[in-house]
Amino acid sequence: MRAMILAAGLGTRLRPLTDQTPKPLLPVAGRPMILYPLALLRRSGITEVIINTHLHPEQFQQVLGDGSALGMKLTFSPEPVLLDTGGGLKNAEGFFQGETFAVLNADSLLEADLNAALAEHRRFKPLATLVLKKISNAQDFSAVEVDDAGYIRRLRGEPTSLSSRGATDSSRALRALDSYTFTGLQIIEPEALQILPAKVPSCLIRDAYIPSLRQGRPLRAFITSGYWLSLDTAARIQEAEADLQAGRIRLG
Repeated sequence: MRAMILAAGLGTRLRPLTDQTPKPLLPVAGRPMILYPLALLRRSGITEVIINTHLHPEQFQQVLGDGSALGMKLTFSPEPVLLDTGGGLKNAEGFFQGETFAVLNADSLLEADLNAALAEHRRFKPLATLVLKKISNAQDFSAVEVDDAGYIRRLRGEPTSLSSRGATDSSRALRALDSYTFTGLQIIEPEALQILPAKVPSCLIRDAYIPSLRQGRPLRAFITSGYWLSLDTAARIQEAEADLQAGRIRLG
């Protein structure tokens, strides 16, 4: 399986650090931030990865090269104009060769069993499987609501169809909705990209997932209990460095 790391964001909450350095290349415990999601992929047996870039794209090549030093093969997908999550994936569509693929964010620390998530994805055959986590400060992030059959029912406050596959008793399932946070790690079928427009910005959740759910194509949730932290502020980077130093997450 191939994978994509989303790395084209502006990193506005980390300015002025990101004025001259793309956020995914900022150091976290002495290593460029992007090396942590790359390590997760490598541990999962995924070595062919495409990375979208926007600001200072040449710096990614300088730091990562072709990936051979990491035991990986890296491809870069420059975005002179930001394409958002959906547009970035659509722009890299040919890289996935019409096969199931994984996506994760460059700006997070995550421990999750990607192979277990993939096995569940292949069992249920949804449009996509999103890796979710229950956290105490969920109000800081967009909630994802999941029914007791493991199907996603609400994204960004948008309700979905009541006819999700696998939920045989809709009223019972809706009473059991529970809220989680999306870690950014997901396994996607190529059909999701066919929904998105080419060469223009689009949002994967707004423009592909929510319409598909309303049409009855399900999304699955895979719940992880592993470490997850979004590295979008200086305070969270400091928290991550403390956790790494304390051994609360593997360096990979």
